Order: sequence, then C-alpha cells, then structure tokens
Amino acid sequence: MAVDKRKFVQIQIEALSIRYYTTLYNQLEAELKAYFVENISLITPEKRELLYFALAGIKSNQISFEVDNATITLSKVKYISDENFSAFTVNQIIKFQKKYNLISGLNFNVQSFNSKSMVYPFADCFLKLINMRNKLAHEMSHLSFTDSDIIEILSNDCIREKGTAWFDTLDTTLMSDESKSIFSNMLIMDNMLSELRKRAGKQNEKVDS
Repeated sequence: MAVDKRKFVQIQIEALSIRYYTTLYNQLEAELKAYFVENISLITPEKRELLYFALAGIKSNQISFEVDNATITLSKVKYISDENFSAFTVNQIIKFQKKYNLISGLNFNVQSFNSKSMVYPFADCFLKLINMRNKLAHEMSHLSFTDSDIIEILSNDCIREKGTAWFDTLDTTLMSDESKSIFSNMLIMDNMLSELRKRAGKQNEKVDS
C-alpha cells in the first residue's frame, strides 16, 4: 500500500524517536542501577533493613519450572552482610527512592524546557519514562500516551530547534502527537542522564545514539 510523503516522514520521525528513546533509556537505566549499587553504603542501617526485608520477599517468590521432569523449584534466600541489592529492578529502586529518599544524590530536580521557573523531581520523571518505555515495548501498534507517561510536551519552536541534531533534514513540523511525546521525554531524559553522571563523576561520557 502506497504511503503519501507526509505520512512517510511522520513514520520516519516516529521510528527514529523510538530508537533514540530506547537507546537512551537503556543507558539511563544501567547507570542508575550502577549508581545505586555503588552508593549502598550511604543508605542508613534502618533503611537498609527495609531493603533486606523487601529483597527477601522478592527472592522467596522466585520459582522455576523444569519442563523435562515437571519440577517446580523454589529459590533459596541467603543472608549476605554486604548485599548490594542488585536484584532490585530500576522500577523498584526508583519507588524506594521516591518513598524513603534512600540516597540524597538521587534527590534532585530536572529543569523544564518550557519554563525556567518549573522543575520536576528526578524520581517522578523516571517513573514516567518507565511507563512510556513499557508502552513502546508492548503497545507499539496502538500508541497512546497520557499524563502518567509524559513529563511535558515541548513547544513546537523548541522541538524545531532541538530536532535538527536528531532528525537532520526531516521536517519536524510534521511530527505526530505520539512522536512529540516521545521526543519531549527523550530530551528531558538526556538531561537526567547528564545530571546523574555529574553525581557519579562521569560528566565527560558521551551518550550513544
């Protein structure tokens, strides 16, 4: 089936937006988890007790099924005095951080592109990025984003200004609403990664694309 030129440009921009978003998200996720593990010692003993409690619950529910001999195996849970809690997912880490402020270095705000007077908490932003990533992974054929997925929608002027570096000569004025949402989140995510790297002492690392 033939696709008109306008629609084809929209598809190209959407495909690139998803590609850039996914790549950047994977980097942010990996570096957030590494930062968390490397700074476990900064978490107070009282809050580490809570993490141990949660970890025991998570590990005790890990069940494997062996097809060949129809056997269900429950995982053993062993206490480790210097546990680094790497078994936690990023979603779990961020929810713990948001609720209990485990590591002060992750308690920072992210600047809005639309308003110099507006900032967004890092943890809140991350949860929205996770929601969007999940939709990109599981709802590709019928993307529809809500406030729970979007940090902010950048202005058309800002998208046009920033878009050249990512989309070259593609006409960003033809962006679909879905692409605007993805690209807007992605630009804020880029800033989140830069701020996280400052705290991890990795300011000079480049973001892959």
